[in-house]
Amino acid sequence: IQKTVNISSLAEPKDDLRHRICEQYAIKNQYQSHKELLKNENLNAVVVTLPRDHTYSVVKDCLEAGKHVLSEKPLSLNYKNASNLKKIAKQNNLVLKVGYMKRNDDGVKKFKNIIQKNIRKGKLPIIVKSSCYMGDSYCNPIGDIKSKSEIIKSGIKKEKFPPFKFNQMRKGYENFINTYSHTLDALNFIFNQKLALIKSDISYEGFGITLLKIGGIVCEFSSAKLTSNEWFEEIQVIFEDEIHTLKFPPALLKNVPATIISQEGKSSFEKKIIRPKWSWSFINQANEFLNEVRNLNLDRQTLDSAIEVLKLSEEIFKTLRN
Repeated sequence: IQKTVNISSLAEPKDDLRHRICEQYAIKNQYQSHKELLKNENLNAVVVTLPRDHTYSVVKDCLEAGKHVLSEKPLSLNYKNASNLKKIAKQNNLVLKVGYMKRNDDGVKKFKNIIQKNIRKGKLPIIVKSSCYMGDSYCNPIGDIKSKSEIIKSGIKKEKFPPFKFNQMRKGYENFINTYSHTLDALNFIFNQKLALIKSDISYEGFGITLLKIGGIVCEFSSAKLTSNEWFEEIQVIFEDEIHTLKFPPALLKNVPATIISQEGKSSFEKKIIRPKWSWSFINQANEFLNEVRNLNLDRQTLDSAIEVLKLSEEIFKTLRN
């Protein structure tokens, strides 16, 4: 992360966890609650990483306190609340960025350029196939600092789920917007358009196949959970004489960008593998956020996509039948 940034404060209700993090990263100011932290007038921006049902309430408080925010994804548990956060950010001229870090992956950016170059030439894909089969995503890249304290009350108001027909949908929905929405957001980014639902056949857990349209192009998205020590996630864009496949690295695998496999040709067919120089999407995302705060760049494209993904996810789960 850029050296001109000073991480000065941390809010965490668990004493042992807060002390250990502050010691490891030389953070001077410690607070038990985010409301205490927000009284610090020297803070320009905050990063919010919390259980998903806590995120909306804390992000709302941060924006109302005049702080720029980088939030974990999803931004909230429902579309209505996410739209409200955008409204507050806009009213206060604040940057609100959502942690869909795949947008900041150098491989994803290069893949987007390849696809958009074809589209500008008038070549449209026949079909798009995408999938996320969740396996081992962590690869122990940096090691976790864990608390030994018992669960304590945070005092943060929990957000409610959308009104689903069956309560057992909630766990699957939360998993879907926490994990699989990354691929959906990446599709929005690559095609510069939002996805529209055609039909979905998934389980309460969020596993199955969903048919979508993006700018008139049919897109298949399949989701599942595996027990393998691997992560399978890719987007394949199929043209008449070209097939371009984007393979994502595990979510927290450090310094490895996405890989592109391009197959092109008619009478002869050539295969090319492209992997950009070593980089990490999380660092790229953090630096982009810092630049947006410094330059007060209020472009809402990333935020709009995060909100649209929530809307789409709600629509998918509301189509589920008993």
